[in-house]
Amino acid sequence: MRIEREGYVDALTPILKQFLEERFGGISLDKLQSSEERRADYVCLDGALAIEIKTLEGDSSERMKNLSLELQKQSDYPLFLGGWPLNSVIKNMSNPHLLTKKAISRIGRPVVAHIKKANKQLAAHSKNMPHPQLTKILLLINEDHEIYQPQIVAQVAKQELERKGGNGFSYSDIHAVIYITERHVTLIDDQLIFPFTVIEGPAMNAEPWKRDLVQIFRDEWGSWAGKNLLNSDHYKCEFRTIEHVPSKMKRHELWALEYRRNPYLRSFTNDQLRDKFDENIVTTMLWGLKSSPCKMSSADRARNMEIFTHLQQEISVRGLPITFFKREKERELEAAKRLRLPQLVIDWLKNINVKSDEEIR
Repeated sequence: MRIEREGYVDALTPILKQFLEERFGGISLDKLQSSEERRADYVCLDGALAIEIKTLEGDSSERMKNLSLELQKQSDYPLFLGGWPLNSVIKNMSNPHLLTKKAISRIGRPVVAHIKKANKQLAAHSKNMPHPQLTKILLLINEDHEIYQPQIVAQVAKQELERKGGNGFSYSDIHAVIYITERHVTLIDDQLIFPFTVIEGPAMNAEPWKRDLVQIFRDEWGSWAGKNLLNSDHYKCEFRTIEHVPSKMKRHELWALEYRRNPYLRSFTNDQLRDKFDENIVTTMLWGLKSSPCKMSSADRARNMEIFTHLQQEISVRGLPITFFKREKERELEAAKRLRLPQLVIDWLKNINVKSDEEIR
């Protein structure tokens, strides 16, 4: 399943603030004189619901870049063709489980920081604005970053809420974390379903009626926003990232997008994919080396480059290291035969040494 979109994307945080005010009688406490460390962002339902809003605004790219640089220093770091997603890199290394945990930890750092700060604010709010049946919620909002997948955010938040300190649970003033993202979606019965991720704090077990309030929040948000929601903590469901298609892109980016829309190589075995790669290399040599006995039109060259982009896309998804595609003379000769190239070309391929051949045209 693959879903894409185009156009301008509205910020989600202002929309949720409007929802709180219209459906829950939310009152913003931002204009109060007290410091933000001593209060929540919103009180709703006549003070019975305190909501602290935290937004995931950064995309973690710098942290993930640093992790990638660390991995490159390891002796088992795989050599690969083009750009690889991090999970493809990790699965080719010696301890993928440990490295996956490390990657999740890097992605989740903003989530942990928000939980720590929100717990202090909600604890102070309880003292400054007490209510006999106060429910305290951290509303975590993803501002359109694909890296903050619901499964990852839920895993990190659950781990933090279950963390214990010297006097019990470290974050006991957060009854639940509600994570909302519109960059991730699943498809059920041809309908787009957005995740509504709830991570309960330990205090929820002592006051289970608060779950009803969270469910009301979910139903009201879905109704108000016109969204089909799925409690992603209750269902084993894989949410996919929506791909945002820019209005302008480079030629190779368009080729890559077209392949993701129609991944025609997906049914190939790895060996068949390597055969296709060999054929592309042979064709590239024909138009790229000065000693080539054949000429190719500009259109044929462009098509060859387009196919190479498609191959890069498929190889990165599978996580096949470049060693799998190490060039071999016999394979290239077989590729030439499959392409039904003339004997003149086959003889040229037999004698050519690419490393010492003339410069590429």
